[in-house]
Amino acid sequence: MKPPLSHATRQRGSAILYILFMVLAISIIVLVGAELGMSNIRQEIRYEDKVAADRTADAALAQVDADNSKGTLILPTTRQFALNGFTGTLTISDNSVAMANSIMVSTTLTAPDGRTYPISAILSKGHIPSAWDYAMVSDSSPTVARALTFGATGANGDIFVFGDMDFANTSVVNGNASATGVVSGNPTVTGTTNNLASALFTYPSAIASDYANVATNYYSGTLTTVGWTFSNGQPYDVVYVAGDLDLTGIIAGKGTFYVGGNVNINSAISFANANSHVGFISPNSISLANNSVGYFYSGGTFLGTTATITLGSGGIVASAVSLLKSSTVILDPFVHNNSAEGVSLHLPGFAWTVTNLFAGSHSGTFTISATGDNGTLNVTVANNGAVTGSIFDNALNQTGTISGVLTNSGIWNATLTYPSGTWTSTGNLTKGAGVSGTIVETSGATQYTLAVNLS
Repeated sequence: MKPPLSHATRQRGSAILYILFMVLAISIIVLVGAELGMSNIRQEIRYEDKVAADRTADAALAQVDADNSKGTLILPTTRQFALNGFTGTLTISDNSVAMANSIMVSTTLTAPDGRTYPISAILSKGHIPSAWDYAMVSDSSPTVARALTFGATGANGDIFVFGDMDFANTSVVNGNASATGVVSGNPTVTGTTNNLASALFTYPSAIASDYANVATNYYSGTLTTVGWTFSNGQPYDVVYVAGDLDLTGIIAGKGTFYVGGNVNINSAISFANANSHVGFISPNSISLANNSVGYFYSGGTFLGTTATITLGSGGIVASAVSLLKSSTVILDPFVHNNSAEGVSLHLPGFAWTVTNLFAGSHSGTFTISATGDNGTLNVTVANNGAVTGSIFDNALNQTGTISGVLTNSGIWNATLTYPSGTWTSTGNLTKGAGVSGTIVETSGATQYTLAVNLS
């Protein structure tokens, strides 16, 4: 048997065990403290990242809200966003089904260290006051010979006149009647009558080259058609008619006609369904001789003369209004309820953007294979699609000037003026590495096809 340990030996062992225990305990405490410290640091970093993400999201939402307020926001849309080291893609959509007159904005922001932060918010669509809030806006005192009815069942009939508004007997305004001058004739007004009124909007103007630029269809002369179907892509179709428009029948979808001549509605126009809406824009006169629908903008006179007419869903904005028969005008609230739709419809007064894909200087050659002719082209395309430049024809040995438009859809429509005569030209060009396509130039019965290649 081993002899028993002495008392001193046992004391030394106990002291060693105590020291080891204390070292272990202190190590554990240090490790726990370090972990707690690191945890606090991580939490602080996450908190700071979350604050930065929230502020970044606030900036993104503020930009969306500002564009919405200006009426330049087209729904639905996506946007790439980068700020404070965060990146993300904003998804912006109409949320009106879930909450009336609202927009949903959602994104996942990625922090510089790779962490992600989902963000979503609901914004109000708001409202931009415009001439299209009214059943009728006239930039001068209208000419009225018979009783008029604006709106129906107490609504959708507000009018605004820059000047005096003198009604015929038994006229009814289902809404407010406002004039910068005086409202007279004792109409029945379901809302308020406002004399010496101030407009909440700026009277709009329409620029022909802007509409030519965004045109999805281009007609160099008069267009006569029964019915029309728009594609409904956003922004909506713009049909540019350089001459007059004679239209009748059923309108399906959403879109706008810009008419360089006059608009003549001699037979009834109606919508295919409740989702159909149309705008008619002309710097000249618009004449309605039958029932119709649509938003009408006339830089001349909106004229109703030969029959009692009903504009069942639309609005009138005109430099002058002459209604010589009993007429009814009921506002289509589509644009009033959502200003972004006014942008998509390209209605005057809304800030829709014009950016021409062909903007800049282009030069190159053309050939006319049928005659062995060729020459050179030098053109400049402005951001609104206006084309200027020169053309040299080897067969004629003459230099001509070019004036016209080239739209984003590639539609070319220009006048070629040589010393020996003037030619009209139409065609379609595409932009790839260069600009190419065909142009048909016409003078009387003579016509040539030019194959164009420009840099």
